[in-house]
This record gives sequence, C-alpha cells and structure tokens, in this order.
Amino acid sequence: MPGLNELLKLKLTAVILGASGESLDGEEVSKFVQVYGLDARAEKGADRSCIRAVVAPNSQKGWVMKERKMQVCSSLLDPLEERIQAYGLSDEFTLVNNYEVAPCSFMDFLRLNDISQVDYLKTDLEGLDFSIIQSIPLSILREILAIRCELRFVPFYDGEVPLDVAVAYLREQGFDALDIDVERCRFATPMRELDSKGHAGFCNVLFLNRTAANDPSGVKSSKQSLLLHLLGYLNVAEYILEKAAGISDEKKAVLRNVLMPPSTLGNSANYGCKGFSHVVKSINSKGL
Repeated sequence: MPGLNELLKLKLTAVILGASGESLDGEEVSKFVQVYGLDARAEKGADRSCIRAVVAPNSQKGWVMKERKMQVCSSLLDPLEERIQAYGLSDEFTLVNNYEVAPCSFMDFLRLNDISQVDYLKTDLEGLDFSIIQSIPLSILREILAIRCELRFVPFYDGEVPLDVAVAYLREQGFDALDIDVERCRFATPMRELDSKGHAGFCNVLFLNRTAANDPSGVKSSKQSLLLHLLGYLNVAEYILEKAAGISDEKKAVLRNVLMPPSTLGNSANYGCKGFSHVVKSINSKGL
C-alpha cells in the first residue's frame, strides 16, 4: 500500500487539446499538474508543454483546415449550412483561408511528449471531440480519471455525433457524466434579441471514471480526488476519498484536510490551490 508521503506527492498529467483557455493553469496548479497542450493558436506557458499543431483522429494526409472569420469557429470539419442559416452565422463562418495540414493524432502526441499515463483530458475541437476520444485505444482511455469535452445536442458540423451517442460510448467505457455546462443558442428570428433563453445548443461535459474506485492501492482515488479539487468539485472530491479502497481511515483524515482545510470551509468561492499548497507544506513539515 502507498505511504502518506507517496500519496501527497502524486503528480497529475493533463492533456489539453485545442482548449487554450482551460483553467488548469497557474503557478500553484503547476505544482500538482503537468499540463501538455496542443492548439493551433496556443503559446507555450511556464506550466505547460505546448506545441502548435492541429489534432485529428489520425495523422493521414488529406486533412484541410478551414479558417473562419471568427477564429474560434475554424475546424477541420465543414459546418452544416442549414445550421449556419438557422442561427444567422453566415458572417462569422465566412471562409478566410483553407489549407492542407499534417495533423497530429492523439497517440502521436503522447509519443512526442513521452506520456505514458493521462489523468485528465480536455478537448475543445469544434466538432471533432468525440472522434478524438473514440480514436484513443481502450487500454489508455479506460485509465483516464476524468474527461471534459465539448459536445452538441444537435450536430453542427458534418460528421459530428450528437451528445447522446458520446455519452453512451463513454458510459460503456466506465465513465459517468458528473457535470454539464450548457451554452444556449438563438435562432435567427426577427425578435430573437428579446429572448435570452433560446435553446440548449452545445455543452462542456465533465465525465468521471467510476472504475477508479476499484483500485486496491487507493492511488487512483487519491489522484481523482486531487483533480476534482483543482477543478472546484470539493464535495465530490471528498466523497471519492471517503469511498477509496486501500487507504486507512487515519490517512483519509489527513488527506481530507489537504482537500478541504478547515480554514476554508464555508468560503468555497475563494478556495483554491493556495490553500491546498499551504496544507501540503504543513503536513510534509511534520514528517507525516
């Protein structure tokens, strides 16, 4: 069984594809997470190893990048014309440039960065999210502790699958949907400015690997708890720790204080990695 110091020194590996705005950045977070990024527009930061490249389900030739007037709409996939017209997005999706690219597959990216284990995967790939996830060998996919990806209720790009297909596939591989952030869309009607609700268009879904709880060493549960803490899911982080196998009640009590220091309880809005870092240093200084 792992010792307490071993659990406290766990380092997470996060892979972020096409999502340069992911919140797993910053000096404090970098103490606990090694972030590897791949984004056609991203710049290398102090806390991530990032390359400028295009990711695709495979690295074969023939992929063409379509740059749009609104850059965030650029994709390897073609948007469905009926969806563009329905939402009145013709101007935003004006084609500025298109060119053939030599993309990097997910597995190529892992080999390039000498990554053997992925704990957290985040994708924001304008219609390609599920295709990338589906391209990952199951032996690697099923070891990922959490996945956050952009999915759509109704496909917007040619070749994109609807939300329910992705949810069913990931559930089959051991993942449950933990949370969902919905972005709403409004149709191009004469009075659409009067309606702020519109309808659920696309969403970022956080999937959690439920099989981590079966790890007899407790390492996966500890890492999953740490990851959820960093993502702001304190209650779920604590629950997973409580259910973790292979960790004694004494160690759980210490780790619980790491995840949720008493001084921060009741002030979760301002609770972040500084509190985590402080408690880790305090525990290590006592030689636990």
